[in-house]
Amino acid sequence: MLCENCNERQATIHITKIINGKKKEMHLCDQCTSLEQIGKNIFDYTNFITNLTEDIAGSNKKAVKDEDLTCDHCGMTYEFFKKHGKFGCEHCYDAFEPMIAPMIKRMHGKNVHTGKMIKNGNEDLVRKREIEDLDRQLKIAVEKEEYEEAAILRDKIKELAKGVNSKG
Repeated sequence: MLCENCNERQATIHITKIINGKKKEMHLCDQCTSLEQIGKNIFDYTNFITNLTEDIAGSNKKAVKDEDLTCDHCGMTYEFFKKHGKFGCEHCYDAFEPMIAPMIKRMHGKNVHTGKMIKNGNEDLVRKREIEDLDRQLKIAVEKEEYEEAAILRDKIKELAKGVNSKG
């Protein structure tokens, strides 16, 4: 698919905007989606991050003060992250976890990234993810002392695990 802006290069950035209930898709190349253009014409990412973090911090009564959070590895402050919307290193995720975990959960519905599955994906991978999901449900059932439900979940996990182990 060609870039909708220059009509010369392959589109690598796909943006979906929903304004007043109307969906608009844009397909742009890397050069046409410079940070300046994204910030001005497409999406104000830094304001989005700032507003989202402030909204979550306001609702999180036990939140750590923003100015107190600094990555021990690269020295980036949480205030800098809020302003620019990018981390300095991979350790920032751990350093800012108290503040970003609710934000990630709010944006994605969960805090754990599992990736996407192709429609006709690897059966073993599908089965492993189902086992992981059942395992989480099992732990919750045990915590709630719902032992009959836990036994059913345990049996389902064993049955699925047989399929994974017999192939591997």
